[in-house]
Amino acid sequence: ALPWLRPAVSSLVACPTPPSDLRANLLVHCYVGRHLTTLNISGPLARTIADIRLGFEAMAAEDLRDPWWTPVPINLPLKRKRAALCINPDGLEVAPEVERALRESAKILQADGWQVDEVDCPSFRKPAELQAVLWLSEMRKVESTIKQENDPDALFVYEQMKNLSPPTDLDGFMDALQGRAT
Repeated sequence: ALPWLRPAVSSLVACPTPPSDLRANLLVHCYVGRHLTTLNISGPLARTIADIRLGFEAMAAEDLRDPWWTPVPINLPLKRKRAALCINPDGLEVAPEVERALRESAKILQADGWQVDEVDCPSFRKPAELQAVLWLSEMRKVESTIKQENDPDALFVYEQMKNLSPPTDLDGFMDALQGRAT
């Protein structure tokens, strides 16, 4: 398995780079067609944890062009090893093999000194709805590019998402952006 880090918004610099320079860009934004999508949060994928650390330190550096960047110290104090275990979020049915894998993972964590508490998760439905509004607000701008690529799976997913999330106006977009950030 390869180590990977998926940071939250504001923990890494998000400075837009012109598409011609994108291959060299290790930043948070990505371009789709001519449009900048602000919803992609990327992190380093590496061979070792040491490489992940190096990538994170480089990406966490201050950049005044990024309005979301925050001065969070890289070396925070160690916290108690504690994890939440939720077997069926939002009351969804879970396949028995998934439940077994979750419980087995919890036992592995406990054997390594973690406190694992089984909890009911907060609902993911509202955040998912907000994410869909934001994602589709941008993706509708590049619909011709999506269709031009003619990837049947991508087209199917895009059409299903459009059916679930109707177009919104600027106020709806701003409300969703604020709701997602809080």
